[in-house]
Order: sequence, then structure tokens, then C-alpha cells
Amino acid sequence: MVIIAVYGTLRKGGINNERFNLNLNYIAEYLGKTKITGFKLWDIQGLPYAEETLDDNDEIIVELYKINHTKTFWEINLMELTAGYFQDLTTIKIGKKEHDCLIYTNNMSRKYKRSKNNWRRRLQCLY
Repeated sequence: MVIIAVYGTLRKGGINNERFNLNLNYIAEYLGKTKITGFKLWDIQGLPYAEETLDDNDEIIVELYKINHTKTFWEINLMELTAGYFQDLTTIKIGKKEHDCLIYTNNMSRKYKRSKNNWRRRLQCLY
């Protein structure tokens, strides 16, 4: 089982959340939503990319999922890596509990437009 931090289309209501059935408990367990510092969110050709900045003034909203289904994790991983993301390890606190988790980032994003820290809110404004 792997814990992933998601901030874009894998969040609740996102197209890839539904595609991978992250709402089903035998697939994934939703651990919660929080803001994390040290990351910026970028819009690269219509997709959200997080960049680690280590600056406490930068923050993004993430949801954490414990992926219980090995095949689903590898399908998500393949999707993210082939889209140009990289795996980074980070520790994220939700409530009083800290979780070591994967977050998919892209450090090539400096040449693109910065997005708001909440990708789902941005998507709602587009439609």
C-alpha cells in the first residue's frame, strides 16, 4: 500500500479520481485534505503540475489517498510518469498524524504560467 498526495485531476470530483475509482474503499482510503507549504502549482498545457520550492509562502491544496490496490497504483504511476511528472517523497500532516507519501511534481514548470493553489476551483471557473 502506498500513500499519494494529489492536487489535480485525481482529487475528489476529478476525472481521474473517477477513472481509477478512488472512492471505493478496496481501491483507496481517503485520508483527508490539507494545504502544504513549499510547493507552487503551475498550469502546463491545461494540466496541473506542482513544483517543490521549499518556500513557506508557497502552498497548494492536496488530498491524501492510501492506495490499497496494487494494480491501481501502478496504473496511476504510469499515467503520471508518462505525462512528464516525477515522483517525490514528502511528509504531510493531516490533523495530528503525519504521512509519508508520494507526490508527483515537475521542476521544468518555471517557464509556464502559475496557477492558483487550488486546481479544482480553477477548473470550476473554466466551465
